[in-house]
Amino acid sequence: MEGDLEARSGAQSRVSSAASSHVHEEEVTDQVKASPTSLNMCWSYGVNKHVPVQNLSNGSRKAAFFVCAHVGVMFDWGANKQQLLQGH
Repeated sequence: MEGDLEARSGAQSRVSSAASSHVHEEEVTDQVKASPTSLNMCWSYGVNKHVPVQNLSNGSRKAAFFVCAHVGVMFDWGANKQQLLQGH
């Protein structure tokens, strides 16, 4: 069966010819640098009405804190900006 694969592809199987140390070296060099979070949020478009919202407003700002998809969101109505708190 391995011979059939070699005949079709014209190349020797890397699995049968590789030493364990050689395979390990390739795994280390092939690793991709990933961000600490799998998905990065850029904006929250809604809020779950069953989850509490904390009012952070005072005399100089109108702001609230709520949770969206395991991310804390601080929303400032005056500036129309969100600060997303991921990884906390």
